[in-house]
Amino acid sequence: TRGSSDLIVFANQYGGGATNTCWSVPVEIYNNLLINVGIGPQGTNFNALGEGIKTSGWLLKSHIKIFNNIIYGYGGQGASPRGALDIAPASNFAGTVEWFNNIIFDTDNVPYTNIGTGSDSKILVHSNNLYYSIINPTKTLPSWDSSPINSDPMFTNPQGNDFSISSSSPARDAGISVGITRDLYGNLRDLNNPSIGAIEYTQ
Repeated sequence: TRGSSDLIVFANQYGGGATNTCWSVPVEIYNNLLINVGIGPQGTNFNALGEGIKTSGWLLKSHIKIFNNIIYGYGGQGASPRGALDIAPASNFAGTVEWFNNIIFDTDNVPYTNIGTGSDSKILVHSNNLYYSIINPTKTLPSWDSSPINSDPMFTNPQGNDFSISSSSPARDAGISVGITRDLYGNLRDLNNPSIGAIEYTQ
């Protein structure tokens, strides 16, 4: 299994925060904090416009589990901004995806996700994700997500880069158990009712 975990990415860059390669082994992406991915100055390459996490490539045959991440700010400048999760059309993606326990926080009124034609059926597990737009709180949620939560995650102090959640956050104890024992900062997770996102609520 290949994986990406326990990363803090202060991006402010052009292009995706996390993308793929030609893998066929299982992949896990969890406990990551991606901040302002793809919102930096526009370059000359119009092929990657600010995805938080992108899957693409007909040689990519992995089963990809994406869980307990925070994506705060995303979306490239230009004509075709992508979503926090970008999955290529089924004709250009041979893998499958699980998507759960993630917090997506939109700061620029960009769609939450960009799922290519036919690829919604490749998302085998999709639940307990929290979506919120500070610009447009009533923005349309992903229709394929079986139990999306539309609410402010109530981060402690995002302007000061503190993305822990408050005691009254709707993300607290709202995730599904996946067996990981620690969060981004090494705090123990509640194994029965973990918090959504990369940082477990601790008193």
